[in-house]
Amino acid sequence: METHISCLFPELLAMIFGYLDVRDKGRAAQVCTAWRDAAYHKSVWRGVEAKLHLRRANPSLFPSLQARGIRRVQILSLRRSLSYVIQGMANIESLNLSGCYNLTDNGLGHAFVQEIGSLRALNLSLCKQITDSSLGRIAQYLKGLEVLELGGCSNITNTGLLLIAWGLQRLKSLNLRSCRHLSDVGIGHLAGMTRSAAEGCLGLEQLTLQDCQKLTDLSLKHISRGLTGLRLLNLSFCGGISDAGLLHLSHMGSLRSLNLRSCDNISDTGIMHLAMGSLRLSGLDVSFCDKVGDQSLAYIAQGLDGLKSLSLCSCHISDDGINRMVRQMHGLRTLNIGQCVRITDKGLELIAEHLSQLTGIDLYGCTRITKRGLERITQLPCLKVLNLGLWQMTDSEKVRGGSDTGWWSCLSHLERWVPWTKPLLPFRARGSRHESRSNGTRRGTLTSPPNKTIQVEFLHLLFVHPGKCTYFLQRRLKFFIVSSLLHFVERTDAPCPVRALSSVRVDGVPVTRAGCGCSPRTHGVSTVFGFPVSGFVFPQSWWIPDI
Repeated sequence: METHISCLFPELLAMIFGYLDVRDKGRAAQVCTAWRDAAYHKSVWRGVEAKLHLRRANPSLFPSLQARGIRRVQILSLRRSLSYVIQGMANIESLNLSGCYNLTDNGLGHAFVQEIGSLRALNLSLCKQITDSSLGRIAQYLKGLEVLELGGCSNITNTGLLLIAWGLQRLKSLNLRSCRHLSDVGIGHLAGMTRSAAEGCLGLEQLTLQDCQKLTDLSLKHISRGLTGLRLLNLSFCGGISDAGLLHLSHMGSLRSLNLRSCDNISDTGIMHLAMGSLRLSGLDVSFCDKVGDQSLAYIAQGLDGLKSLSLCSCHISDDGINRMVRQMHGLRTLNIGQCVRITDKGLELIAEHLSQLTGIDLYGCTRITKRGLERITQLPCLKVLNLGLWQMTDSEKVRGGSDTGWWSCLSHLERWVPWTKPLLPFRARGSRHESRSNGTRRGTLTSPPNKTIQVEFLHLLFVHPGKCTYFLQRRLKFFIVSSLLHFVERTDAPCPVRALSSVRVDGVPVTRAGCGCSPRTHGVSTVFGFPVSGFVFPQSWWIPDI
């Protein structure tokens, strides 16, 4: 007896619908009454954020959202009063107003007229008309707020931070990016240094102060004394921070991530302070700190050997510094050394020898590396992310390996980066006799033979500026991707939707001959990295969706 899907209990339908994306959930609800009732179950919409354009009145909008248990809302465009949202969503937990440039203190004041105990997250990023007056309303009526995003709200001053420190004691995450009027006094308010006026936000775990140019080392002193539970601190582009300030941070045992990107006054001395303290950092970013050099790597190896992520882009480091660091940093997962022009093949060989757990490396703009060093890097067993932007082949390599043996001998190592760990997604088959008569296409799925599960993990081979890569490199990448697809077909005996796979050519050059059991038929045409590849239908959405 065959069981039809209509016989499934509503609870099972709701469980299935829970795996769909938001758009497909809405489509499923339009199929029939039974599916609509199952799709409106609150478990289906758990954690979903409704993205709304508030233009004209819609009486059924908010009752519909509440019936489905949706409590997170993002406003994409605000042409009605914000109070319309607050009144319609009684149990709202998250409100995202980022980019609503027309939101004013007056509009926010009309919305927040009574306490809203359920609201936990508020995003006002880039709402440039918001001032300290709005922060007073927030501090008065949103006592339970845990996440507050104020990035780009350039009219916020130290008075606003005093109001936050007075009313938002439960705050755990605060983003003050590019609030250029803030100074050490405001940070003192947050850290509880002015207890007579405000208790402070002593429970803060994440604090972003990126591009707050008026901050000095005194702010770091306040943070180290008052915000002892802080786990993430972003001080990037804070030009007033110096080595002396890092001495205050060096004893914050709870701190796990520190971003000092483009802090021009940070040098090897500051890194020494961090390494000699009691920090247990897992992430450190000192990119574009011109005064950081090889000596800093020696300090990091001695006192910060628990790091999982380290960014040193454009720092004055060399192979000697890499040699000092890698022998102690065996747990490192991500290493960014882009634009470190003194790094050569020797440094890459040291990295490949000692950092066996590395999953990602940025070599963007490292112009002194060659094929020899990259061959060693590609042998790392866990490597998934490789950035080679702006890499240029030397003239000698063009002479030695400019045909079929140069870069391809390096990229061929990447083929073993394709373990079968992700389910295949549908592709669109073209030029097949099974095409639908209605629209000329049909959906197909690469399937595995019986008793065998075939899955694919995407290769994240990133290029920041692919247009600047040499034509030779682009061609080798196409060879790699096409060959990997052919190897996949050969190894799994998967049904092939392409009719002439055995005559694949890239730029007129045959790649390989792979017999797949398909009779010759018309060819499809697609692209790899935007370059045409003829001879097969390349499922771009399946193979390289993150490029």
